[in-house]
Amino acid sequence: MPIRTCCIGILLLILGSQDAWAGLTLMGGAGATAGTVTKSGAPLASKGYNYALQVSYVPTFSRKPWPVVLGAQIRQLKLNFTEDAVKKRATYNLYGAHAGLSLMLTPTFCLQVMGEYYGDAKISVLSTHQVRLNGSNYKYSSWEQYTGPAAVGARLQLSHDKIDGQFSASNRYRSGVGLSLVQQSFNKESTQITTSNDDLAPEEAYTQSDVSYRVMLISIDLFIGLTF
Repeated sequence: MPIRTCCIGILLLILGSQDAWAGLTLMGGAGATAGTVTKSGAPLASKGYNYALQVSYVPTFSRKPWPVVLGAQIRQLKLNFTEDAVKKRATYNLYGAHAGLSLMLTPTFCLQVMGEYYGDAKISVLSTHQVRLNGSNYKYSSWEQYTGPAAVGARLQLSHDKIDGQFSASNRYRSGVGLSLVQQSFNKESTQITTSNDDLAPEEAYTQSDVSYRVMLISIDLFIGLTF
């Protein structure tokens, strides 16, 4: 069964669990990302933005003294980096789960430390090129996809719960800031080339190769959500 399908199943299981409702949290967030994409031993500076959807819950048996947090998340990072003077745009899709501990600083402020595991994670990279050939402009685009073992990460987030007005101690409006680190190695690369002139197209427009790449990214985001 694909990891992506498993993550969706976890989300539905949490939503359908009666024991989890008292500690269920659904949040969405967005923010900035920076880090490196390492290819052939050369780290390439990368920056962009990210957004995510996360659902988590605190099981009833673990409410005190250090509540355990379990859940799943979907995250997408949009990145830009330059390789050999060519600007490239990347989309990094991650589907996974998290587990960690909560520290209740006050009745409305909470600090959480979590480990993240992304069993389904891959990067797609798009770049465009233009070459002057025999007095004419020759354009082509390159689409690359990097795949490999699972990505792992860590997350620290500080949240504040609003419990007055239309909200209560058991039904809160949550907002906060999070700091995440994710890293992954890649051992497969697929490349597809599309040209503006089929007569000048390479013999192999689609190739696959073994590689040794690595990505390490730090993200900071703001999030909002509801607890039940």
